[in-house]
Amino acid sequence: MIVVVPDINVLVSKLYADKAAKSSTISQKVVLHLVSGSINGDPVQIAMSFKMLDTYREVLLRKEYPEALVEEEISALVDMMKFGPAGFDPHIVLGGSSAHPRRRVQRGIRPRNRDPGREQLRRD
Repeated sequence: MIVVVPDINVLVSKLYADKAAKSSTISQKVVLHLVSGSINGDPVQIAMSFKMLDTYREVLLRKEYPEALVEEEISALVDMMKFGPAGFDPHIVLGGSSAHPRRRVQRGIRPRNRDPGREQLRRD
């Protein structure tokens, strides 16, 4: 399974291309693969946070797309996440932090943080 976090610019570019009656632009091809749920035969799972969805909504409204179309786009993205192979929810948190969990990663190996933001492993 391939997990994809789509760039907001790609989604907006796809709408621009559709509006301009263009076909086969890179952004249209990328979104087509996401909508089809498959890339080279591998299942695709879309992952987006509420923050990303809100940003997408704000950009489309600022570009004067009709509110009904904007809400339809957001709803379609949420549905693709929920009904994708992993069934993601927009409550997921993307990114993370440099804090490491205290549990052991593997038997005999534990995380060591010499440099914040960079994980180092040390044998026990």
